[in-house]
Amino acid sequence: TLNGTATQTCLGGACSVQHTSDCIVTSGDDVTVKNFTCSHGYIRQPGIGDDTSTSDGNGIVVQGSNQLVTGNTVDHYRVALGEPFCGNSTVEFSFNTVTYADHGLTIGTGNANCTLDGVLVHDNDFGTGGYVWDCTTDCYHHDGMHLFGNGSGDNITNAKIYNNYMHGTWSNGSAGTGVSYFNAHIFLEDGFTAPKIFNNVLTLDVVSFNVPDNGLIMLKGGAGSTGGDIYDNTMVSNGGTCVASQLAVTGINIENNIFQNCFGVNIQDTSSITSADYNLYYLVTGAFSYQNVHFMQFAPWQGMGFDAHGQNGNDPKLTASFALNSGSAAIEQGANLTMLGVQELDSDKAGVGRPGGTCSGQGSACNWDEGAYQYSSGNTPPNPPSGLSAVVQ
Repeated sequence: TLNGTATQTCLGGACSVQHTSDCIVTSGDDVTVKNFTCSHGYIRQPGIGDDTSTSDGNGIVVQGSNQLVTGNTVDHYRVALGEPFCGNSTVEFSFNTVTYADHGLTIGTGNANCTLDGVLVHDNDFGTGGYVWDCTTDCYHHDGMHLFGNGSGDNITNAKIYNNYMHGTWSNGSAGTGVSYFNAHIFLEDGFTAPKIFNNVLTLDVVSFNVPDNGLIMLKGGAGSTGGDIYDNTMVSNGGTCVASQLAVTGINIENNIFQNCFGVNIQDTSSITSADYNLYYLVTGAFSYQNVHFMQFAPWQGMGFDAHGQNGNDPKLTASFALNSGSAAIEQGANLTMLGVQELDSDKAGVGRPGGTCSGQGSACNWDEGAYQYSSGNTPPNPPSGLSAVVQ
């Protein structure tokens, strides 16, 4: 391909073509897109002006019900993966690897009274490269994934977002505007009911301007959006907010998460929390905000009835792969959430089963570990047995 900004180098040499390029686009029910590679759709120069007329391409976009997009590799497309919906059901994006995208995944509609029921987004790797879409005219806002409606009656129901690894450099100031163009790793808005967001590792490279403008996880209301269950995620930011909500999203639950190097929780206007507890906050700056009341300390946050069993300032001792090291403050400090009946949540991101049973207090074997990984998943294997002998017949 030679498609990209004229100053860049494409696979075939100097980029000499500028046009919108799509890799795979399907329409109709019962479609599987598996093990494809869509690469170098548009090689964009970071920090230039508006070029949406030429660079606005898609990697893999499916439209319909009973869709499976799995095991694919997509890079250098503005939207890597997508599903436009209206009256659809059963959509899964799993085990895909995405880099150099403005949006890793877009599931959305531009019409009113559109529904989508049954969304699974899991075990994907949304990696670095969003920064190549930084734009001096604010033409792109980068998201790891963006699920949205657009009008009255829109609703995404029974959505599960789990076991994803979202990381890298998504904005770096190359546009010279002094702001980040990275919105969120997980962004839902304008029409959703009680999405379940769990076992995700959400992190950012330590690069100037590489901070979320909204939050690593953002729930934004409109079109009657309600709920959001945020459980057992590990969030290590480069500043900015870890979890945010605005525009009257009610019934949010935030439990068993690790927050590190961020403004912890920012619940704006009339958005509300049903439960926030058993979370661990480490290197949290700016602290907390609830319905536009800001707390610089942990005690007033607890005084609002949140995180009675939470921790502030204790080191989770994360490994380079964001698992728990020995001595982590997150070990056996989480609530046992087996009673929720979410099968995928009963195992951690690595597939290690979490304990069942009923716990009283913290620090017992039936308590879950906080964050995306159980400590056992980070342990070294047991030593092989010694002192054995063999008899050859």
